[in-house]
Amino acid sequence: MSTPEEALERVSQDVREVAEYAHRRLHTKKIILVGQSWGAELGLRVVKRWPELFHAFVGTGQPVSWHLKMESQERWAREQATAAGDQATLKALDDTASLPESDRRRIMASGKYRFSPSDLEYVRNFDAFVGAPPIPTQGEVADWIAGGQFTFMKLAPVEYSLDARQLGLDFRIPFFVIQGRDDHIAPFAVAEAYVSEVRAPRKAFIPIEGGHWACFTNAGAFVAALRQYVRPLAKD
Repeated sequence: MSTPEEALERVSQDVREVAEYAHRRLHTKKIILVGQSWGAELGLRVVKRWPELFHAFVGTGQPVSWHLKMESQERWAREQATAAGDQATLKALDDTASLPESDRRRIMASGKYRFSPSDLEYVRNFDAFVGAPPIPTQGEVADWIAGGQFTFMKLAPVEYSLDARQLGLDFRIPFFVIQGRDDHIAPFAVAEAYVSEVRAPRKAFIPIEGGHWACFTNAGAFVAALRQYVRPLAKD
């Protein structure tokens, strides 16, 4: 059974191989890597390691640090619970505060306030895809669930130790993050602070309306940002 580090190496190599195939298939050097959430986290590692394969990096729902994420989520949940008089959530936050940040009980304590309205709308798409209970044991739904569970078990330790700043803040290619203002899964302010520290030939942090899945729920604004900030690079 592979270790988390071996699994991370394998998926990183998968991205490299897909990029190399795209270069051959499209006969172009203008490959732009776009990653959302875990894909943006993985994308950082890949463009750091093989910058020659990419013309630019675009992250959205950009994770930065598990610790900073937990800190931000718990602070946000406490503020919202206090305003709402939600004593159950406040108690859960207090009761789990001394647990490791990777403990599921602590992770779930702030869960009630983690999803923005647009995120809840997006999650309903998953519910519609899976369908009513019981969950199928065969077919595309069962395969999708099993794939997610397998990936989570392999890569969760990598996620819990995440700190993108440890990869280094210097990037050799243009660097863009398009982030939903209401993202509390990969907190907006954490991503904004990270991009302010990044050094790249060109960079921008572009806020749009929406939450963690803003690139899907507010696709028009996401595409507009790509056209404004990224498409001009094609002239370089």
